[in-house]
Amino acid sequence: MDEELAKAIGIYATQGLQQFHEYISSKSKKELQNMLAELIKMYMADKNSSTLREIVTVRVAGYEHSGEKLGYNGFRYEQGRKIVCEVKPVNVSEEGEKKLEGGGNFTDYTWRRFERDKQENPNILVSGFVSGKLIYILEFPFNTPSFKKKIEEQLKKKLPKGNEPGEYTRSVSFNYKDYKDYARAVFIEPKLENYRDHLRKHFYEFLKKLRRDAHGN
Repeated sequence: MDEELAKAIGIYATQGLQQFHEYISSKSKKELQNMLAELIKMYMADKNSSTLREIVTVRVAGYEHSGEKLGYNGFRYEQGRKIVCEVKPVNVSEEGEKKLEGGGNFTDYTWRRFERDKQENPNILVSGFVSGKLIYILEFPFNTPSFKKKIEEQLKKKLPKGNEPGEYTRSVSFNYKDYKDYARAVFIEPKLENYRDHLRKHFYEFLKKLRRDAHGN
């Protein structure tokens, strides 16, 4: 971490807001730019927190971010009707072996939540990042038949007794094959080829096709 940024964080945490403002005010424009860039870079690539990647996905897709902990991640209004979205961002490292495949997961999932999601039918926003750099955002409705079937099959296997009190499955997952026929490309990195090594081969070809279809060539 940049030394000036580390010092600023330390002052904020130990001395309070006034001292933090005084320290920040003493810095040049260039120093502040470097500190902000370092902070964003650090949290965009943070493997333990997806908050910034979630916010970026929501805003690029045209939704307002929601801070509700137990609700959906974003919303917008269309002709007076509220449309909600659920974000599934995945980040891989430039140096790592893990590759993006258009997948995601629901954590601590239950039959009750599944029933709510079927009723609300949120738009699912699947996004992929490479060390914090946005590569794609794909959108499709929760009630996409193949996708909904994939989630339900996992629930039947992991929670065969239905809505038992306190029962939940740690994770149910999916990949692009479960929604590919219903996906809309919200964003695809123009220089996608530069990130080919960080994408599964078939998923890379799928993104190229979506991009061609979107641009008519």
